[in-house]
Amino acid sequence: MQVSRAVVAVVAAVAVLACATPVAAQQPVPIVAGTRADSLAELERLDAAVQRTPDDAAAWHARGLLAWQLAQGKRAIGTTVNLEQMRLNQKADSSLARAATLGPDVVRYLADFAIYRSQGSPMVRAGAVRYENRAFERARATGDSLIVAEMADRLGQVEFKNYQMFFGRRMALSNAPGASMADILLQQSGGGSGSAGADVVRQAIESRSVPVGGNPPPGVDAYEKALHYFEVATHAVPALPLPWRHRFAALADRRRWEELDLAANERIGIAPWDPDGWLALGLARHRLGQATALVAFDSAFAQLSDSTRRRLDRVERIMRPKAVKALDALPPDERARTERFVWTAADPLWSVPGNQVRAEYLARVAFAELRFTDEELGMHGVDTFAGDLHVRYGFPQYTANYECSGLSSESADRAVKSDVCWLWWYAPRLQFIVHYNAAFNRSGAGFDDVAINEDIQFQAPATWLAIPGVPPIDSIPLRVARFRPDGAHPTVFVSAAVPLQRMAIGGVAPRDLMTRIWMFTDGADAVGRDSSRTDHAGLVQWKLRAPAGDLYARAEAVTPDASAARGTAFASSPPATAGLSMSDILIASAVTDAASPAARWHELRITPAPDTLPAERGIAIAWETYGLAAKDGAHHYSVRLIVEKSSKSLAGRIVAQIAGLAGSQRGDERVTLGFDRDVPAREVTLDHVSLSLRQAPAGRYSLAIEITDKVTQAKTRRLTTILVGP
Repeated sequence: MQVSRAVVAVVAAVAVLACATPVAAQQPVPIVAGTRADSLAELERLDAAVQRTPDDAAAWHARGLLAWQLAQGKRAIGTTVNLEQMRLNQKADSSLARAATLGPDVVRYLADFAIYRSQGSPMVRAGAVRYENRAFERARATGDSLIVAEMADRLGQVEFKNYQMFFGRRMALSNAPGASMADILLQQSGGGSGSAGADVVRQAIESRSVPVGGNPPPGVDAYEKALHYFEVATHAVPALPLPWRHRFAALADRRRWEELDLAANERIGIAPWDPDGWLALGLARHRLGQATALVAFDSAFAQLSDSTRRRLDRVERIMRPKAVKALDALPPDERARTERFVWTAADPLWSVPGNQVRAEYLARVAFAELRFTDEELGMHGVDTFAGDLHVRYGFPQYTANYECSGLSSESADRAVKSDVCWLWWYAPRLQFIVHYNAAFNRSGAGFDDVAINEDIQFQAPATWLAIPGVPPIDSIPLRVARFRPDGAHPTVFVSAAVPLQRMAIGGVAPRDLMTRIWMFTDGADAVGRDSSRTDHAGLVQWKLRAPAGDLYARAEAVTPDASAARGTAFASSPPATAGLSMSDILIASAVTDAASPAARWHELRITPAPDTLPAERGIAIAWETYGLAAKDGAHHYSVRLIVEKSSKSLAGRIVAQIAGLAGSQRGDERVTLGFDRDVPAREVTLDHVSLSLRQAPAGRYSLAIEITDKVTQAKTRRLTTILVGP
């Protein structure tokens, strides 16, 4: 009996779409145009067709595909399934099985049945592997390259899940009922990771557990098989994108960066519009330390849709939840400035071309998206629990794979019933347990870990350690003092202490090292920059012009041998009030007038001070006062300097003296020094004094300056911090 034209059209549509897109190999394609009612009506016609011609394999195949599509294209195991969906799934299963039996020479029938079965319960999924193998062998025998690619890709995914289950698996030695790696870690490192380093954690686990034996070890053979299948799939039909993505994921997971670079280049040569190829290339090149990584990432994002680009490139992924809420509340223009500021400030070295943290972030996003994406569930890799951890923290320093006994085997995501747990240890107090279910390829956090994870991510929303291309960076202490602008002269003084001895290469400290400084706003716009060479002690200073508003200062020193140091400081906007006010307090080793008495701070000769001030040498202090009242053509005001211990644990009395003034002051916790001034009236009054702390105990102090206008009795006060050495 002849098959209806509708059935022929359905089968033809499936064949065309299967050749056109790899999605057909993952889920059924829409095969009937119109509403759901139209599709149900077509299904009834197919029901009648198979009753009339029970040996018509094409009709059974079309009926199975349509029923599968109407059942929402998935088995929905583990979720609430209504009766209609159950009936449709039963009809799909029986119809596809019947088609494969009646049409043994049509490999597509067996392949679709295998795909359908591979999306069932764990037991049904396991049984589907034999149908995938059978379809793969038949397709190779008949030369059907499309089905060879589809089945090889699916078999590769099965083996890759086995690899994730068993690679590096450890088994606890006799410890206690239900002992796990997490229990051992808690016992050996004092309840939580504490301050234990990677070596301590490794010893704690490896001394109380053993790797699961085998030759080769479990998971090794599965990985090699998975990679082989993915390579077969990409060579059988190079146009299919999904096998390439899975091949990239397998190579990246074992950090086989050279091979990933070759595979990505091969894919780009075939399909230069494929963003996965460019993401894989950028990832490989960044991990290999190549500067062209950002170029590859730019090409990847150029091929993505606007919505996907926004989904992947979100600075919120490395921020605290509260910061995300604050960012979301900003107007679009201010939000864009803030995002730009975050990435600019995160750049480890502005003196070096490129933004290595930005490249690291994109490499992590690429890895997470390639490695943890699940096409069956429609889950993007960066949005999974494991993917989010990788974007925030990168590769763990130490990992362990173990059975989840001793812990709740269910993750916080109720759909994840754990087969194994992965311990990802990054740093002290920065560790996570990932529950993994191989059958459904899903990961999640344990029920008991959710609150702990939230606290960890609040304390450390992201880390940027051991980034390719970034040398170890020492710190540069900065001192910043701001003064009221006059429209023509510098308004900011910055001094820095570059750690020349710690930057020494081969025991030789750099000399006359060029140090760069930038002043920028919270919108990441540079408003001032300069360069200067350090003196023999590594001290350097700048006098810069800068606009009103809050500013940030950033200084960098990079040697030709790639040792580096960096410092950043915040500089709040000086008060713009018309009343009595002060500038910041300028701290230096020495401050003197030039040939004539200085009228403004920028006319002073300033010798910068180190971060820790030697007590025996004393310090110099300078400041400006604004808005003093005049009487008889002069200003009359009093000055009080208050030196106070910031830590009450400092032993010893403070002894302080202002040079040129008789006597000294002593105190256990604080001392106050004062003097009066009568100077000709002018718009700005400049003062500088030398302060001796020769007998003060070493430690941190607060230094306050209080000005009292004796004409109006108005007062103003500024505060800074100093560190006194022995």
